[in-house]
Amino acid sequence: MKHDKIRGSEEKYYGSGLNKFIAENCKKNMTVMNIDLITYDRDKKHIRIIESKHLNERTGYGQGILLKLLHTLFEKISGYKVTVFIVRGNPPYDFAYLENVVTGKRKKLEKEALIRFLNYEK
Repeated sequence: MKHDKIRGSEEKYYGSGLNKFIAENCKKNMTVMNIDLITYDRDKKHIRIIESKHLNERTGYGQGILLKLLHTLFEKISGYKVTVFIVRGNPPYDFAYLENVVTGKRKKLEKEALIRFLNYEK
């Protein structure tokens, strides 16, 4: 069955036209992903890499490995505190699950707590 019948449009499945092109034309033993957010707080010297997933969406094996690798690389070269999270929820984000990719810890956040987290208030 075509991807557009399963998850919506092919571009939505692939994330971009370039990702689709790579999937169709390049080698298969690499991970290709869009990172949803990279934020940083200059005052706190803190970088966050955040991948967004819907509640029923899984994280691919290769994606998990790449997110952990990015944590290690960013931490070594930046001099900043680096954290990597998956925010798993659905709009309007009345609640979401916050998953720390490195530690594996997961907690449920209500909307206001998610906003505080995204604002580096907690």
